[in-house]
Amino acid sequence: MNSNRITNPNNKIIMSKFFLLFILSLIITSCSNYGKSIEEANKTNKLDEINNSSLEEKINKSDNIVDSRLLGIWKIPGEENSVFEIIKDSIYYTDFGKTFFYKLKNDSIVIYYDGFIDSSIYDVYDDILIFKGAKKIDTFERFINWGSVLDLELII
Repeated sequence: MNSNRITNPNNKIIMSKFFLLFILSLIITSCSNYGKSIEEANKTNKLDEINNSSLEEKINKSDNIVDSRLLGIWKIPGEENSVFEIIKDSIYYTDFGKTFFYKLKNDSIVIYYDGFIDSSIYDVYDDILIFKGAKKIDTFERFINWGSVLDLELII
C-alpha cells in the first residue's frame, strides 16, 4: 500500500509541483536578499564618504598650530631622495604622490591617513626630525633646499 502512494502518478506530479515551488521560493528569497546587500553596501559607502568629507572639513575649519621647525622636505639619513614634505596643514609623501592632513597638539603630531589615524611625539633638533610612535622611532633629516617637492614634480 505504501508503494502505491509513491508510484501513483498523481502523487509524483504533486511532489514535483511542491519541489518546483520550493526552488522558486529559494530563488526569489536569494534575489531579494541580494538587493538588500547592495543597498546596505551603498549606504555604507555613502556613510564613509560623509565621514571622510566631514573629517576634512573639521581639519580645514579648525585652527592648526604650525611649528615652523617642521616645515620643509625630509629624507631618511644617508638616502638621496626625499620621503615627504610638510607644509602648514598637510604632509605630501613623494613615493605615493599623496597628501594627508595633520594636526599638532602640544608635542604630538596626528596624521589623518586614508582609513586610519596615526600619532607620534615629535621633536626637531636643528635639521633632524624625530617621530616617536607607540612601537618605533623614526628619524629624518632635512633635505637640501631645492624648493618644494610639489614644484619639482610639476616641472618633471
